[in-house]
Amino acid sequence: FQLEVTADNAVLQRDEVRGAVEQALSSIHSVVGLANLEEFSDLGDGCLLIALWSGGGVLVIWDGRKHIDINLRSFNGKNKYSEKRIFDKFEKKIIEQLPSMKTILHDEQPRGYGRVINFPQDIKKIPDLLWA
Repeated sequence: FQLEVTADNAVLQRDEVRGAVEQALSSIHSVVGLANLEEFSDLGDGCLLIALWSGGGVLVIWDGRKHIDINLRSFNGKNKYSEKRIFDKFEKKIIEQLPSMKTILHDEQPRGYGRVINFPQDIKKIPDLLWA
């Protein structure tokens, strides 16, 4: 999803963005487990924050001004409802920590290959192979 500053006079700082991501990660910690947050701040005015865990990860790109891109993904996909709740909780916590921000775009990007989109609930379970 994408966030933008709504107030003209609001100014974000790198520490604020990192703190918001850390708080959002801790809010979903019981579901995702421990995730180390890495920061890359030598990329211009903003920064790139990456956190990976066994079931997914998050990439946060801040342009150094008024825009944040967040790519939150899960490798699990077993229960789309609980996955959506986790993603919503993460987004809500980010906005709670950065009250001058507003979600301007929220896309769901299901897994797939080429032009085929595969939602986890649409994929039939394959029984164990006899020769494996």
